[in-house]
Amino acid sequence: MRSLTAPLLLAMCLVSGAPVVHHARAQTSPEVIRDPSRLPEPVARMRQAILSAAMSGDVEAMRVAIDMNELPPSFGAKVADPVAHWRKLSADGEGREILAALVEILRTGFVKKPDGKAGEMFVWPYFAETPLKDLTPGQRVELMTIVPAADAKRMIEAGQYTHWRLGVSSTGVWHVFDKAE
Repeated sequence: MRSLTAPLLLAMCLVSGAPVVHHARAQTSPEVIRDPSRLPEPVARMRQAILSAAMSGDVEAMRVAIDMNELPPSFGAKVADPVAHWRKLSADGEGREILAALVEILRTGFVKKPDGKAGEMFVWPYFAETPLKDLTPGQRVELMTIVPAADAKRMIEAGQYTHWRLGVSSTGVWHVFDKAE
């Protein structure tokens, strides 16, 4: 019975009419991977395309990475033109603030998590999938390289990362770049 997953057990209880007992489960910290050479080749290729475009300083260069997908990634809001959207969001009006965020999060560690639809998903920064209360002092400093200290403090107190995150499936498909909720 150990091999059954929680969703399957829940479904069995609901079908059979058995009582559903909820047990609090401690959220465990996923393995933080810092070595990009551990990425599957398609993921490494997409990461490099995004990073190269972002480091170019030209927000238009992001179209190359976006167009590598059959469908565009989710950018958190339904936007017809992500580059124009990023220019609008960016404090500098050129989209470079968003490019800087991409560079910074792709320089942090990442996590690999199971994703039913896409096999595995690689998520940057690892903070998006890590219980923030468990951060070491060094990881708290690293968080402050991505967000201002006041935002980092709020996130740690709330226990939730709420800044930019990026997800690429194990097949190299860029699925998401949005603000984590």
